[in-house]
Amino acid sequence: STPFWICSDITRPRRPAPLMISGDVTQLLPPALVYGLAGLLGLTLGSFYTALASRILHFYYGPGRKTARRMNFARRWWRICTQPSHCMACGTNITGVALTPILGYALSGGRCRSCGTAIGRLTLLGEAFPGVLLPLLIYAGYPLGAALLYAILAGQLYIALVTDWSFFLLDHENALWLLAWAVPAVIMETPGGHGQQMTHPRTASEALLVFLALVFGSRMRGFAFGDVVLGGILAFAVGHPWALLLFQLAAAGALAHIFLIQRDRRAPAPLGAFFVLAFYVALLAAALWRIYSAPF
Repeated sequence: STPFWICSDITRPRRPAPLMISGDVTQLLPPALVYGLAGLLGLTLGSFYTALASRILHFYYGPGRKTARRMNFARRWWRICTQPSHCMACGTNITGVALTPILGYALSGGRCRSCGTAIGRLTLLGEAFPGVLLPLLIYAGYPLGAALLYAILAGQLYIALVTDWSFFLLDHENALWLLAWAVPAVIMETPGGHGQQMTHPRTASEALLVFLALVFGSRMRGFAFGDVVLGGILAFAVGHPWALLLFQLAAAGALAHIFLIQRDRRAPAPLGAFFVLAFYVALLAAALWRIYSAPF
């Protein structure tokens, strides 16, 4: 008999799903080359966004604020996006093999070779996750454009992760970028038509209503309107039923942070950061389920 957790309209395969590259240019290349190039591209995206996040922290929230205030908007962002990679603590440029995603972190022991400042394990996560996600989504049958947009979205979310984890702040400007990547990704990822696409905004609307009620009806510290917006965007991006997993994991992470790490129920929780981590898990789960439930 069919196990209760398997939907009646889904066939459970007895072996791993075959190669399921969507109908795009990837069909012209050998599968190993496709996944290898996708992994390298994902790692490159992760490296870019981890560097971008560290510079945003430096120029908007850290010691570089005074320097940033003397620049106009265009000049500030030009410097953030084009300045060579360097240690934010001592200013030493990062060169050679140290620039390689993951490998550079491992060879340096997670610290700057000049001043010894710790780089942080979140950097390793930010670099590695897009490199794992992109080839996995392609294997799961996501259209190439949608897979790439979801990988970019994951990198953009890393900025929200580190700002909320460090300062309990979520930039509203970043929400516009998240929507810019999420909306076309959802449209490309749901080729079944308008009916399937509409499940995403419905899920997001329900999430927004729930979160607004929590904001105005609870006294949870660290939970604000930025979390409401982020939760709605992520619910839209991941869709139903994976939004349920998203909410449960984010809530569990925030509660664990309060009671197990801070050990003070009045302590604020970086809920936005846990939303991002939960979205990473939910998106991986959605891709793995698509592979697992694929027909022969």
